[in-house]
Amino acid sequence: GGLTTGMSGLYAASDAVSSDEWRRYTNSLSSANEYPGLEVLAYGVLVPTSEVPAFQAQQRAAGNESFLVFPSAGRPEALVTLYAQPPTSANKKLIGYDLLTDDVLADAMDRARDAAATSISDKLRPATAITQMAGDRFAVFSPVYRHDASLDSAEQRRRALLGYTFSVVRIDDFMKAVLRDTDSTVNVALFDGTDDTDTSQIFARYADDSSGQPRFSKTDVLYVQNHAWAVTYTARDSFRLDGWQENMPSGIFIGGSIAYFLTLGLWYVQRASRRR
Repeated sequence: GGLTTGMSGLYAASDAVSSDEWRRYTNSLSSANEYPGLEVLAYGVLVPTSEVPAFQAQQRAAGNESFLVFPSAGRPEALVTLYAQPPTSANKKLIGYDLLTDDVLADAMDRARDAAATSISDKLRPATAITQMAGDRFAVFSPVYRHDASLDSAEQRRRALLGYTFSVVRIDDFMKAVLRDTDSTVNVALFDGTDDTDTSQIFARYADDSSGQPRFSKTDVLYVQNHAWAVTYTARDSFRLDGWQENMPSGIFIGGSIAYFLTLGLWYVQRASRRR
């Protein structure tokens, strides 16, 4: 989680960062060019539900005249998206969104908060404020705590939590970048979790000769920040079975590239959470 941890550091000194500071810092990361599939770098702040009307009024008075916390959930707290860069039309619609209304996001945030570490979500649900366009995505969260708080226990971390820095990554773009220089005769499928089932598949690249039984098949499980992805490699007619030693590096390279890009993305998010 480099992206989100660096962002959390923006808050380490004063517990508050302006929208201009956020924009300047996230622009300095040049993350869109360096991290494939990255759609948003954002900050969400924890707001007690009883204080939401005052928080909305404060944001409107500061210049965001249409600021609104949504959807209404009736929970004790809301985790409100305050800043989102770059300022695309989709990211602008994310401002005000209560991340706690999505169970997938809430689970990833809870794990990050209690462990004081970056966490990766399961595949995000479609057709929400955070997944407005087609394609599967995952999110990366890094917690932000009060700078003077003790964080020795999970309970102390819960009391000290200010919010989260987070990023959202579109898996199709991410995987196309990973596979750009790999053997195109090897079919590759990525699954969210350890099971290679149709319901958990989040990406697939198939060669032209993908019909019939594969001549070669292999599944690896990758773990990054305790999140698991299964990667399956298969090859058919154009795969040289007698030369499998030459083809195997494709699988090793693909798995290593996925882990590398995920780790790079985590580094970006962490870098953005740690710096001011």
